Amino acid sequence: MAAFLSPRPLEQPSPTDQPSPELAAALAAARQELEQSLGQLAELDQLIGELPGIFERKFAQRLQPLLERQRLLSEDNHALREHLQRVLPPAREGQARLGPRPADPAGSDQAAASQRPAQGTPAWRRRLQLVTRRLLRRGP
Repeated sequence: MAAFLSPRPLEQPSPTDQPSPELAAALAAARQELEQSLGQLAELDQLIGELPGIFERKFAQRLQPLLERQRLLSEDNHALREHLQRVLPPAREGQARLGPRPADPAGSDQAAASQRPAQGTPAWRRRLQLVTRRLLRRGP
């Protein structure tokens, strides 16, 4: 079996020793590469700090068309309600005035469908469908 040889201690250069030209060039290249790496690291660190702001701006850009669509639909809804209030006769006692429907989890859609006139789709609903289709065609 081969005997283990203890490693020789590293020779430390004395301060008066001058490194060889190859060693000096390699040392200078390593220092330059280290400086470049530190610069890149600082840039990446700065970018990481900016990421939340970048994501917020991108989200706001994507959200803006949706908010505009919502605003337009709300304006059209308001205009249609005002038109209906002018066109429809005043509510009689016992009838609900035009306004938001109360939430009825027991199937309010079925009850509303049975109360619709049999002659076809009301004009306000056709107008709402037309406006909705037009807005959806625009896209985000």
